[in-house]
This record gives sequence, C-alpha cells and structure tokens, in this order.
Amino acid sequence: MAIDAGIHLLEKRLAGHRPVSLPGKSRITRACTCILLNGSGDDMDLLLIRRARRKGDPWSGHVGLPGGKMASGDGSGRSAAVRELMEETGINVLSGGRYLGRLSDLLTRSHNNRRPMMVTPYVFHAQTNGTTPEIQEDEVADIFTLPLSFLLDNGNRRSFSYPLRGRHVRLPCYVFEGRRIWGLTLMMLNELAGVYRGRHQGYLTWARRYLGFH
Repeated sequence: MAIDAGIHLLEKRLAGHRPVSLPGKSRITRACTCILLNGSGDDMDLLLIRRARRKGDPWSGHVGLPGGKMASGDGSGRSAAVRELMEETGINVLSGGRYLGRLSDLLTRSHNNRRPMMVTPYVFHAQTNGTTPEIQEDEVADIFTLPLSFLLDNGNRRSFSYPLRGRHVRLPCYVFEGRRIWGLTLMMLNELAGVYRGRHQGYLTWARRYLGFH
C-alpha cells in the first residue's frame, strides 16, 4: 500500500525530531500513550478517549490518549503503548498500522500517590475507518476523534481557570464538541502539531509552568 504524502512527511519530520529523553527511566514509574492518526494529509484525525470516573483517580473523567503504566512483560515503551491501545479500545495497531516515531518524555505524578511518573507518547498511523472500537468500560467512558485541522487552527485555542496551590491560574485548552483537552494531553498534541508544521514548539516552558516550576 502506498504511503500518503502527508504521513510520509510527518514520519520524516519525526525521524529528524529530537524529543526530550529524561534520565532515570529504570528508577521511576513509567507510562506510555499512543497517538493514533487516521486518514491522510490535513484530513487526518486523532483518536482520543474520555477516562471513566473512578474514585481516587486524579484524571477521572478527563480527555486523554489511550495509555497506561508499563507492565513487567512489556519489552519497550512502544510495545506498552500498543498493548494499552488494544486493551482500552480494541484496536490492534500492529495489524496494518505504521509506527511513525516518538515524542518527548513528560513528568506527572502516579495515580495513587504524589511520586513522579514519566509519560512517553508514541505516534502511529492506521486506517481505522469502519473499525468499531471496543471500550474497556472500567477505564474508558468514551472514544472519539479530533480532526488534525482543528488542532492546527490557533483560533480554536481557549483557556480556563484552574485551581493550583491556593490560587487560580489560566491554562490553555481546546474545547471540541463540549470536551476539554488540556494538561499533559495538550502538551503532547502541541508537540505533535509543531513537528507536523516543521516548527519548534516551546512546550517545555509551558510544561514547567503547568508543573509549578518557574
């Protein structure tokens, strides 16, 4: 099957991209996410999920990317992202899909405590038209797609008030069909958009602000 020119260009730019690789991977909890693109060129879309509401989960009900913690049987972060995508959506990206590259490591905290956790996004492309996702209901409440063109249009950027350390700060977001996309997910998608455009994104500065660093 011939590779779409837009996919080929993104794959080339990801190959030339230098994602941030944080040290200490063997000493910290790791999680991996899957950015799954479908379609071609600017008509591509991205698969996103809304997480199920669960007591004690700081991301309960939030929009995010398929993903989760690495398991002992995962041979790599990339294989963990593939496994989590399959478990949460039923989509096997190894069947007819194409791995395009990875993005930068980001730090957050683990679900159950305030210990740091490293998250690495991996980018794939697969033609999923006609595929009916199989939702893992204990973790995923909803699956939807976001047009890449919506993400690339800066006119769609919004902001909202977020409580942080006893005060409220304005944080950037997108709101698509009533769903707010922000935080770590937005940082990952910002980096992807920057790579797609062939631009350097200053997302790490925003990431430090998000995490409370100055």
